[in-house]
Amino acid sequence: MDNIVGRKNEKHVLDQILRSAEPEFLAVYGRRRVGKTFLIREFFKKADFYFEIVGLQSGALSAQLKNFEDIFYKQFPRRKDAAPLNNWNEALKLLIAEVDTMSIKGKVVFFFDELPWLAHRKSNFLQALEYFWNSWASKNKNIIVVVCGSAASWMLN
Repeated sequence: MDNIVGRKNEKHVLDQILRSAEPEFLAVYGRRRVGKTFLIREFFKKADFYFEIVGLQSGALSAQLKNFEDIFYKQFPRRKDAAPLNNWNEALKLLIAEVDTMSIKGKVVFFFDELPWLAHRKSNFLQALEYFWNSWASKNKNIIVVVCGSAASWMLN
């Protein structure tokens, strides 16, 4: 956190989220190139478990899912024999299944960066994320879900 200069208010909010005894869902948005991703990465790197995916600009669903698989299997190499993913529900269920097998006592952070690119038209990412949150994450006191994007009007909608 020493790498974060200024941002006193933001660090205070993030610290409250990190110390919360409840599951937390945080949306971060703002102009490009102002340090949103850096702030989230640096602040939450002290979490007990951290998973991050960055959406691909103009990426088709298949490319986004392949990107997820590459990141997932890098963190969980023993799962590499799983079948290719067909949709975001499968991807997030795979993530849940793996995290559920771990004995993590502290905070678990899921960071979905460039959300508008992940949730492009017909991707069904938002529906899968809503199900991920409502069916699992919101029931676990140590979970923090962070979504981030530069398209402020899209994020607010």
